[in-house]
Amino acid sequence: MRKFCARNTLAVSFSALFVVAASIGIVYVMRQNAEIRVERDRAQTALAILRDAFRSADPAQLEAGDTRARAILSAAAREVLTMEHRQPAVFRDLAYQIGAIQLNLGLTREGLALAQRANRSLPDASDTGVLLEIRGLIMAGRNREARALIEARRGALGALPEFLAEEGHLLYLEDRHPQAAAMLERLLSSPGVAAELALRDRAYLYLAETHRTAGHPDRALKVLDRQIHEQADRYGRQHPIVLISRLRRVELLSATGAADAGERELIALKPLLERSYDAGSAVWGEYHHSFGQLLNAQNRSEDALRHFRQALEADLVALGPEHENTLRDHLNIAITIAYGATDRSGAYPHFVQAIEGIEKTKGAGASLAGFSRLEAAKSHYWDRDLAAARRVLTPANAPIFFPAMAAVNRGEYLAALHFGFGPQNCAPGWELRTGAAPS
Repeated sequence: MRKFCARNTLAVSFSALFVVAASIGIVYVMRQNAEIRVERDRAQTALAILRDAFRSADPAQLEAGDTRARAILSAAAREVLTMEHRQPAVFRDLAYQIGAIQLNLGLTREGLALAQRANRSLPDASDTGVLLEIRGLIMAGRNREARALIEARRGALGALPEFLAEEGHLLYLEDRHPQAAAMLERLLSSPGVAAELALRDRAYLYLAETHRTAGHPDRALKVLDRQIHEQADRYGRQHPIVLISRLRRVELLSATGAADAGERELIALKPLLERSYDAGSAVWGEYHHSFGQLLNAQNRSEDALRHFRQALEADLVALGPEHENTLRDHLNIAITIAYGATDRSGAYPHFVQAIEGIEKTKGAGASLAGFSRLEAAKSHYWDRDLAAARRVLTPANAPIFFPAMAAVNRGEYLAALHFGFGPQNCAPGWELRTGAAPS
């Protein structure tokens, strides 16, 4: 070895330097990876503490739309975004957790955007991220995109409970009620879902909505009764989570002809809800919405209007002006004024807010957008203002709006046009621009 080194001094020296440099490099990389792991673990621990703080302070707080929680999450999301390029794996893990909480709070646009950004930060999105994106797309009303993602990932994710729950959710929104009900019932009876409490609660809600939208409020009521019985055994009947489920149940009572029972339940719930939620909570928005719907069913429009205005005040604070619940409040106020008052002028600003917000957040072809325009046009007809009715029914975005409209609305929509202006082949070119068939 000594002779070899003596004859090859230069080569041996370079080799020794290479080994030393490589060793130093390996040690440096290992130390850097260790630091990254420590930073990731520290960030995940901090976020876990934050998430647990939400839940322990009020296990139903995620549904309350608390503005403080929104501010904290917004700050946390901004901080996490700084890791996107520097530490993409850490960024993705934390973004998923923040995005999930944002969706639970009803911050659909923010939660979906963060989930999608995280899914594209690395070559392969995780199962958690894909499921989160599917849920966000459905919540945002982007059902076609959600369906495409579900079909693309069915082979890899199709057996997961979270996947089945969200597909059940999408199926009822696609008016495929029997398939949705069968899938959700099967999911709820699965032993593996017994311990997944948050998922189980969502599945119950989706199943109740499936029956309600299919025109079976009595079946929906039975589903919520099952859910409330389970939750009461788990938490106690006056727990905030149970109170929210009882509040949802009230919305179905008037549809089953039990408006008096619903009013008694709302009166009983009020002091219990006051212990947990302030006036700026979305829970109070839901409370006043339910009370307004109940009173409208009893033809008590003035009392209903008062509750709808209180719902709007709460939802504007808790959820913001573009949230689905806030837009629903505007629409309820507008319709209640239009149907119940001799002076309908106060309805029109609320119709405008509802229509613009729904089309911005859900798309021009959303069923609720068409319904809102129809109701506004009816109100203009009653005021004998045909020009205003026509402006509402034939908007500037009609070439996009009309072809995308749900088929269930299209016939009634054309009927409203014909009522005011005759068959639409009397308006040359309009059908060609919108895809409507001439009468």
